[in-house]
Amino acid sequence: MAKHELHQFDLLPVVAKVIIDEIGIESGAPVFEVGPGLGALTAELLRHGAQVHAVETDPERVSHLRERFADELSSRQLQLLQGDAATLLPLFHEAYRIVANPPFQLTAQFLRQWLLDDLPSGPPAQIDLVLQRQAVSKWLASEQEQTRSSVLLKLWGSAKLSRHLDREDVEPPSHVDLCCLQVQRHDWAPEPERLRAVDALLDHGFAGPKTVREALKKICTNQILKRQSKQYKWQADEHPRTLSPEAWLGLADFLRSIKKI
Repeated sequence: MAKHELHQFDLLPVVAKVIIDEIGIESGAPVFEVGPGLGALTAELLRHGAQVHAVETDPERVSHLRERFADELSSRQLQLLQGDAATLLPLFHEAYRIVANPPFQLTAQFLRQWLLDDLPSGPPAQIDLVLQRQAVSKWLASEQEQTRSSVLLKLWGSAKLSRHLDREDVEPPSHVDLCCLQVQRHDWAPEPERLRAVDALLDHGFAGPKTVREALKKICTNQILKRQSKQYKWQADEHPRTLSPEAWLGLADFLRSIKKI
């Protein structure tokens, strides 16, 4: 995506303070920050004693951050890199968290990566994001109205809209409603390989307004559908959005075992 197409909204310092106070950062906690911008969240993370690894794509903002946080960079409480946060991934040796206020166009891409990829430090323990409220409604879709994104997110962790933000809480003011999304990883969360299988299955299941039977007819026999639907309590002639995340995981696990996906 071209640089001019990306636009990052910078949180006001007072708002960043409230957000970081609420999410509970412990002293010494390793944090991967994506899109620090002018450093509002960075300053609060550092104030709480976090060990921050930050990646910013804009060279002018990187220069600003290096000047603003010269002492923290010198002490190595902060490590700052310029480039793509999708490739400049940190290596932590203990449970870590992700805090991000990235350009909104990249949020879905990043979140999919953090859920589905084999990250160098393993999956994060928690993810806290500033993003558009409309996007959160898709990630937190209610039962019977699942989306591809919501299935993956609910299997990975416990997600909630942790704070509504005013449009004037960022500079420049946003044209859409904003919020904070918090996702805490389940102790039982499937490994990325299993979630990728679910994602591959959802690629079939959500390909148009079809029933489960119609959407999966190329990879599922009626016998498979009958057995799986009985076990997880769903109907093959219902819309795929009605299936629970657990039902998708069970079906994906079975299809993987017989090498259908």
